[in-house]
Amino acid sequence: MTNSIDTANYLSQRLKTSGWHILSTIGLGLAAVVLAFFGQQFLADARPLFPVIEQNYALWQTGYVAVLLLMGVLWVVAMSQRVKLFRDCQQRIAKQRLLDDEREERAQHALMVKMERERLRVEAEPVPFSKRNSRGSKFDY
Repeated sequence: MTNSIDTANYLSQRLKTSGWHILSTIGLGLAAVVLAFFGQQFLADARPLFPVIEQNYALWQTGYVAVLLLMGVLWVVAMSQRVKLFRDCQQRIAKQRLLDDEREERAQHALMVKMERERLRVEAEPVPFSKRNSRGSKFDY
């Protein structure tokens, strides 16, 4: 029974943790969207300040977009992994509950069978000779 309780606690903690991971991944994605939105403007504003950006602005802009696309792909992959882990935890918790219910049913069934056997054994037990005929006979000494 303790093993079942430990497993249930582990799975519920894992489910909660994966939920927080999903929320943090969403938060990081929103931060990346804000960075993408303002980053392009910041790059354009930094163009006259830094001669390196001014000389190769198209290259910098292409690199920035490529990094944003890479971050987007990585975010989608991370999000899908987090969601898969969350669903896996939910399925494992449901299976654990089904197993616990089945174990409980088997234990109740075994107890009922044991009680029935005990009842049949008591009923089938032979009655002692002295209790068969409670009246005395002429040979009672």
